[in-house]
Amino acid sequence: MKIIGIDIGTSGLKMSVYNEKADILKSDSATYTVQSPFSGVVELDPTLIWESFKKILNRLLNNLNQEYTEYVMSFSVLGDALIITDEAFNPIVPSILSSDTRSSGYSRKISKQLNLKELYLKTGRMPHSMSILNRLLWLQDYNNNLYENSSWFLDYQSWILVKLGFNPTTDYSSASGTLFFDINKKCYDDDILDWSNIPKQKLPRLVPSGRYLGQLSEEIKLELGFSGKSKVAVVSGGMDQICNALGTGTVSPKEMVCSIGTVEATTTILPDEIDDIKLFPGNYYRSVSAIPEQYVTFSFLWAGGGSLRWYRDNLGDYNRKITEQANNNLYKELIGEEINPSKELFLPYLSGTGPPFWDSMARGTYLGLNLSSGKQNFVDAILEGVSFDLRYNLEQLQKAGIEVEKICVVGGGSRSSKWLQIKSDIVKKPIFRLERQEGGSLGAALLAGYGRGLYQDLTEIAKKVNKINKVFYPSDRFIEIYDKKYEIFKEAYIKLRGINKKINSIFRR
Repeated sequence: MKIIGIDIGTSGLKMSVYNEKADILKSDSATYTVQSPFSGVVELDPTLIWESFKKILNRLLNNLNQEYTEYVMSFSVLGDALIITDEAFNPIVPSILSSDTRSSGYSRKISKQLNLKELYLKTGRMPHSMSILNRLLWLQDYNNNLYENSSWFLDYQSWILVKLGFNPTTDYSSASGTLFFDINKKCYDDDILDWSNIPKQKLPRLVPSGRYLGQLSEEIKLELGFSGKSKVAVVSGGMDQICNALGTGTVSPKEMVCSIGTVEATTTILPDEIDDIKLFPGNYYRSVSAIPEQYVTFSFLWAGGGSLRWYRDNLGDYNRKITEQANNNLYKELIGEEINPSKELFLPYLSGTGPPFWDSMARGTYLGLNLSSGKQNFVDAILEGVSFDLRYNLEQLQKAGIEVEKICVVGGGSRSSKWLQIKSDIVKKPIFRLERQEGGSLGAALLAGYGRGLYQDLTEIAKKVNKINKVFYPSDRFIEIYDKKYEIFKEAYIKLRGINKKINSIFRR
């Protein structure tokens, strides 16, 4: 049997084919474009994903020996997206993505009318524009005709499953982002749905990750490029960060995976004995994992690697031209190799903050600039600033009773040994770079194999297939400098918070 792990992301889709030992055989990917026509609006056309899905799968199967006739597939999907469809499951408008902030004002309405502590203990979340509840409340007020005449409110997993011929179905980890899913009872909460006037019949049915759903029809198989004699099983997947944790072997308490991409996102496995209410003051989510009866929490830095890209595209054009002409790795040239603490300080909040502040008005800031500040100083300050944000989140988790002992890293930023050493020095913990970087698609593949009985224990197989490439241990070479800069980093955010709000108020639409 061959296993197909499908990673559906915000800006691209990746598919990988594995054998039963979870060794990768073939891989392919495609990109698509997110639309942001106005400030605060972030949308994606679902049909782009379906067309990419079909194109990549056909191409992969064309390159495989078709003597293999048994397949199983599952999915890692971008979280917190809303797809509004008609009765035939055709999207009526582009999907609304997690970074869309049009519904941010509805957090106040939810906070005023519902008990926040009870809401958190029930759903594991606080009101935020990321949640589906916020968006549906916004839709009721700003486009009630669309709201009333729509037939389904789906996410990307349920919509892809519909395209594959199944009833709209999503998993518990994906539903955890709705703000009307009870993470303890594993069901939609009737009280919240009644309060918000959201019909349950418009929502996808709920199953755990790794649930066998059935076989593809003959018609769908042929459309996707499978041979007529193939058997293709489909298994429910999970939200992208959940699959990323599984695919990196981050499956035990006190472990964290840090994905260093455009967004630097962390997923931390919660201990069984954690008191939920301790996470509440820090606004840390409690979400269902892919592993039965396990929960996780997240942190997000919306412009982690994105800060480096911003510098590259706007301030580092000279470097970009030189490296492109030399056909070198752009980020490798940009980051360099020598570690020297920057005399400047950078707050990496170009797109606001994640937990614990969830401050959409926060902005990126350089401090300490002087006439000797050069390009490398700017870059090094970004590497440090992103790492300071991780340290702050680790400290807040520690206050809640969660001591992280192992940090695994994946994503584009993990290729830089310099950045990983800086991270280790700043957070004062070892950083583990993995040999395998396909966390999302591998996590989806493990769920697929689990759903078909190839693997009996998700924790065991996830640990088995992952190996460490290199460990970066903290050095005390620059410990005094980093500690002092970190204290200033925390102070700077607090003191600039009011100023950033004033700046935003000038240009608010």
